[in-house]
Amino acid sequence: MHCLDRTAAAFLLIAVLLLGGALSVTGQTVTEVAASYADRAIDHYPALQADRQEIAIAHAKRREAFGAMLPEVSAGSRYTRSTGGREIRFDVNDFLPASVIPVDVPATVIPFLRETEQETKLSVVQPIYTGGGLFNQYRASKAAEEASRSSVRGKENDLHAAVRNACYNAYAARELLTMRTQQVKQVREQLRTVREKHAASLLPVSELKRAEAAYASAEADSIAASAQAQVALAALNRMTGDEWDYALPEVEDGSTLPPLTLTLEEAKETAAGNRPELRSLGMALQSVESSVKASRSSYLPNLVFAGEYGFQGEEYNFDGDADYSMASLVLNWNLFEGGRRSARVQQAKLAERQLEYRQVDAQDNIALDVTAAWLTAHSKQGSWVAAKRGLDAAKEGYRITNELFAEGMANQLQILDARAALSGAQTAEITSRYAYLGALADLERSMGLAYLGEKE
Repeated sequence: MHCLDRTAAAFLLIAVLLLGGALSVTGQTVTEVAASYADRAIDHYPALQADRQEIAIAHAKRREAFGAMLPEVSAGSRYTRSTGGREIRFDVNDFLPASVIPVDVPATVIPFLRETEQETKLSVVQPIYTGGGLFNQYRASKAAEEASRSSVRGKENDLHAAVRNACYNAYAARELLTMRTQQVKQVREQLRTVREKHAASLLPVSELKRAEAAYASAEADSIAASAQAQVALAALNRMTGDEWDYALPEVEDGSTLPPLTLTLEEAKETAAGNRPELRSLGMALQSVESSVKASRSSYLPNLVFAGEYGFQGEEYNFDGDADYSMASLVLNWNLFEGGRRSARVQQAKLAERQLEYRQVDAQDNIALDVTAAWLTAHSKQGSWVAAKRGLDAAKEGYRITNELFAEGMANQLQILDARAALSGAQTAEITSRYAYLGALADLERSMGLAYLGEKE
């Protein structure tokens, strides 16, 4: 008996460690708590944070494309020191006879390279006309950024549903642990009664051994349930960034759940307007369309304004005698590139066609996804309703059998069968209830409603 008491105390200790530290959240349902867990995961999940960097990268590319349409201003300075090189020699004696200039005039030698020279200038380059190339590149980068945002929103939608399912699994495991712990108490009490009757020669030793085997089985089930509860809790807390043993909050009674009244056609229509994947593909298609236009612009001429203002001379003198200014309009029309332009346009067109096929495929896959999620939710709802009826019947059957056993009108085998039926019914009700909640979360995910993001 003392051994049995110590074993039971150990099970109670496990339950206290897992459940006793729970935070009390009065008035919250399990769906509300699951949503709060999912919201935390959206802010802390490392893989999602990595995906969000794609938005920042796309935003930087859009800024780069916008900057290409603005003037480019640069400042530069050059200092040169030269020796040798060609010279320009001018000798007056070669052109005039000695009778005109009786004195021999030394020749003038002008070096082609200055011994020292400096140039300091400020340059401005402004594209004026590029055939729409720069503008369409900017439009392509802007659409690509929106595609990245929608892609991340799709991952947020998936993560939100996954965390809610993990939360439901953790609550289901906790309820199963509570049920198993209570069964250990009941079976231990039943074993005590059987031992007393066996000691009084009212029951044979076979009944005693059957009761001891039932207790050992309940003990093993409780240990397994404890491990499953801790694993489910650790999996949930990993997704939210909490400590692995962070306890689940207490919630209201979940015996009543919202019925599924949404029709399949309504679900498909909602998904068509809300799935982030479709918007991401749509924006990616716009980006490629702008890239096609940008590629075609290379067939047109480019006109660029270039201006300079600076100072030149052999020394660094920044005055009116050394300054200069220059303004130019540069027209460039590339007439032949060996087929490279047409290849670029063809690549952009093929990428556009590829995305169109992917868009059609995504629409079909999403319709199938919604159909599967809707049918699963309906089946899980029916399973839960049936499991509730089965639990009510099993509870009544166990109550009646227990009363008959106490009066000596039922044997040990009957009470074990009734308890097994009750245990199975309780397990079925708990698992089907949380499976139905998980199916609802998955249905919302399939419609793009699991996570709608923060209000802007």
